Amino acid sequence: MNSFLKKIKLLGDNKIDLHIQEANRIMEKIDLKDSPFIAAAIAIKADGIWTFDKDFDKQSEIKIFTTENLLKMIGL
Repeated sequence: MNSFLKKIKLLGDNKIDLHIQEANRIMEKIDLKDSPFIAAAIAIKADGIWTFDKDFDKQSEIKIFTTENLLKMIGL
């Protein structure tokens, strides 16, 4: 768990705000409430987003991970 927690990054609103327009473009026809998560992923050049929210599967700009995907990745 410590290895996992070391990978968590906290972002200020200012970093997310820099990418919110792009995120809004990506999510405009899906769910604009999810735009801040997309903007955060863009801001840190994330490998993807871990979520259960199926709305994220409707976009193709940011890779989406499920718990099942992540468990396979770590060999469980």
